[in-house]
Amino acid sequence: MANSKLNLTRDQLALFLKDHESIKQFERLFATVDAIAPDFVNEVAISAGTAQATANDALSLIEALENSLTADGAVTDAKATLALQELQALKSELQLKLLEPAEQYEQATINLQNQFDTEPAAPQLGTIASYNLNGLPTAGGVGYGTGSAVAFTPAGTSGQFLTSAAAGTPTWTTLSSVAVTSFSAGTTGFTPSTATTGAVTLAGTLAVANGGTGLATSATNGQLLIGNGSGYSLAGLTAGTGIGVTNGAGTISIANSGVISLTGTANQVTASASTGAVTLSLPQNIHTAATPTFAGATLTSQLASTMGNNTATGGGQIYLNGATGNRIDFSTAGIAAPSFTTRSVGTKVVWFPLLGASAADYATGIDGSVLWNSVPTTGESFKWYGGTTLAATLTGAGALSLTGALSVATSAGGQMFANATGTNQASLELQRTGATKWQIGMQADNSFFMYDNANSRDFLRVSSGNVLLAPVGGNVGIGTAAPSAKLHVSGGGADTRAYVFSGSAANFAAISVGRTAADLDIGVAATAGQFSSDAAAGDVVLRTATATQKLLLQTGFAAATIALISGNVGIGTTSPTQKLDVAGVAAVQGVKFPATQVASADANTLDDYEEGSFTPTIVGFPTAGAGTYTIQVGRYTKIGRSVNIQFRVAWSAHTGIGDMTIGGLPFTALNVTDAYAAVTFGFVNNVAYTAGATPMGYVAPNSATIALVQMPSGGGTMAAVPMDVAGDYIISANYITA
Repeated sequence: MANSKLNLTRDQLALFLKDHESIKQFERLFATVDAIAPDFVNEVAISAGTAQATANDALSLIEALENSLTADGAVTDAKATLALQELQALKSELQLKLLEPAEQYEQATINLQNQFDTEPAAPQLGTIASYNLNGLPTAGGVGYGTGSAVAFTPAGTSGQFLTSAAAGTPTWTTLSSVAVTSFSAGTTGFTPSTATTGAVTLAGTLAVANGGTGLATSATNGQLLIGNGSGYSLAGLTAGTGIGVTNGAGTISIANSGVISLTGTANQVTASASTGAVTLSLPQNIHTAATPTFAGATLTSQLASTMGNNTATGGGQIYLNGATGNRIDFSTAGIAAPSFTTRSVGTKVVWFPLLGASAADYATGIDGSVLWNSVPTTGESFKWYGGTTLAATLTGAGALSLTGALSVATSAGGQMFANATGTNQASLELQRTGATKWQIGMQADNSFFMYDNANSRDFLRVSSGNVLLAPVGGNVGIGTAAPSAKLHVSGGGADTRAYVFSGSAANFAAISVGRTAADLDIGVAATAGQFSSDAAAGDVVLRTATATQKLLLQTGFAAATIALISGNVGIGTTSPTQKLDVAGVAAVQGVKFPATQVASADANTLDDYEEGSFTPTIVGFPTAGAGTYTIQVGRYTKIGRSVNIQFRVAWSAHTGIGDMTIGGLPFTALNVTDAYAAVTFGFVNNVAYTAGATPMGYVAPNSATIALVQMPSGGGTMAAVPMDVAGDYIISANYITA
């Protein structure tokens, strides 16, 4: 047996063989070699450097040993094959180690001696450094084969790993560029219950917008997901009228708890079956275009028709078409006369509704034993026609007019009644050609009259036993067929006298003349004080009925010479206002008016005359101010209500502000709208007017001042005269007082 020696301990092997299985494979390698090569001893020294020695050194050694065993064709038994397999397994393991970062190993020497029976010349295996390296190993780099040499990657950074590039150079890659590095649930409603990297556990409820329900509670028996406008709610079905709902675990039962069968009624509504598919039908059509026939009908509400007017026979909204007769019956309920505001219960037919606070309907009704017809007010009428010819008209006030003749006849003789109540007269009118000529009737005081309507006058009136012949608008003739006065007495060519005697000295005799009563009395007093307070028995008195009536004396048909009225005597005037009032030239010493006017409403009466003086002033508006005057002279004459003024006012200083006016007029003007009085300027000096303007002024109604204005040159809108500190005016004016 040849000697075999392994100068590496397990701890030394662990410096470059990281897992336990690789160390065991290495041990089995030398055990196998010792068993299969008793005659050949080959000593191999494997040196592991400090910083650069890696698994590449071991791999080079294994490849050399593998080539040696394969080249020795004499070693072909089972043990040699087993050793070769062990070397190949160890090679594969070391190739995987090349992918790991290089590590430093302690200096180690492995002396492997194998003795084979044939003891051939032992080839010398070179160290890993003798192989073709593609430069020096990079610190932190990883070696890889290029096909002809061993190359090293650059050093990676913490957290990177190598990714293959097929036959190319492996590259360092971060996890975030090729894999998920963090996790977010977004708007799903889920939330990571732990970290967002590594193993992630989701919690929460999937939102409606992401296909979930948004609910975190479990449904009870019979509950369903029901949309609520923004999501879902858990709710059960609600039972309705005649419908029952029973909820179970995973079930909902809906059953009919109301009508379970249907039975029709003969001649009313017919049902084709009591259950299942049921068809209801009527004995006849009743749709809006149908014409159903009924033996009778009782309505508890209004029957209304919207059919338009149809002038054809039978085209009315209601058409009675009985074969032997047609009628409309009303019950005996409801009896009353027409009324305003609230419709009368006696109304049976309303032809045209106009009911209101002061109007009735065009209607027909019953009031007791009376059938009435009504129009809205007394201003409407009833009319009857024969064909299209008007036969008669009855106004709402009760006036009846006939187009033809009125014939009244009874078995006892013809009678006609005209009956009126209250203050109304009852009369009969006699007409020709549609115009009333005569009226015969009775007044409310029961007096009988005949009225000449053509001449608008009474012809005859009988009242309280007295007969009035043509009292209005006509004449009565005695002894003449053509009276020219109300009473015309003619002697027929003989002396004629009319007597008025009292028949006793104790009684007066008088003739009264008047319009509707005695306006003039000519009487003979029977005792003192009759007809006049100054009369004695036997005095003849001529007097008017009232003190305001005039008693006129004149000669011929001319103006009255003397007039007596209200205790005044007028000569040449019929309206004396003084004890003696003379119209015309009278020789008198003068006329005196009272100091205080006694105003007269008579437009033709001069009731005042006055002469006097006043002091004109300059007044500012709206600030009146005060002036220093050099001249203030004013005179007036008042005749009735007409005032004539003339004045001069001059001033040298003034404190007024605004528009300039002249005050201090002796009387206030008449207060009549727009009754302005104009003034005349005789002299204007030292007053600032607009260049070319014309001075003007007026007295306004109900005013005692003169408003000063100026008319622009060439015309236009007048403007007020501004207040001036000095000036001089001479002005005259005429105006009417109140």
